[in-house]
Amino acid sequence: MEALEKAIRYSLWTAWVENEKPISLIIIAQPESGKTSAIEKFKENKGIVYFNDVTPWVLTKELYKYRDLGKPINHILIADFLNILSKNQASAKAIIHFLNSAIEEGLEKIQTYGITIDIPKIQFGLITSITITAFKDKRRHWKNIGFVSRMLPFSYKYSIAMAQDILKNIYEQTYHHDKKELLNFPEKKVHIKLDSKMAVKLAPYSQRLASAERLYGFRHQKQLQTLVKAIALANGRTEVTQVDIIELQKIAEYFNLEFNALE
Repeated sequence: MEALEKAIRYSLWTAWVENEKPISLIIIAQPESGKTSAIEKFKENKGIVYFNDVTPWVLTKELYKYRDLGKPINHILIADFLNILSKNQASAKAIIHFLNSAIEEGLEKIQTYGITIDIPKIQFGLITSITITAFKDKRRHWKNIGFVSRMLPFSYKYSIAMAQDILKNIYEQTYHHDKKELLNFPEKKVHIKLDSKMAVKLAPYSQRLASAERLYGFRHQKQLQTLVKAIALANGRTEVTQVDIIELQKIAEYFNLEFNALE
């Protein structure tokens, strides 16, 4: 699960990169694959708002509560997106359009019960998870509204060895000792330098995503560049090095819809 946890961890760090938007991540795997527990592990960090279930109005009220308390709002975590999709069609559509706007250009209006309400601008990244079946069911519609390309997809399956390790942990009940992960974010955003020659090295991964989604890949290239900057920041550097590129490459093996086996 190391690659999955690193993907979540570094995605959260993107909120602290100066002049970049926090990236969004959608984790796609079969049920019982540890998606929600991996997300929940990070929910107690600064700038994180965690939800099990939400509507646009509830989300807006909660975000403003955080803002009124002087807390940053960088990412929202929705551990299981099926909770959104299980709502009636109108409610599910409303929250998806809300998130679609908020994670890209920011949101200045909300619509609830047929009423449009002007609000101060809200923008954040989203980290969530979904089953393979549900994703395939919604993929075409989400592509049409641009929701898919707004997020990096992290897909995976368990290798036989990992499945055996998990069973061993269940037998030994070591899951009772799982701890939350607290990240040492800076007090303010940090400028991270990325040389264009380094940025080019990310192109094969953005183009692989673009090919699968039949897009140009511009948005995914920007996301990967922000992510590699976050990797540098998380490791105490203010400029991206080859070490950071290699670290991203290890994670990028799962930034696709190919469901490679986690090792």
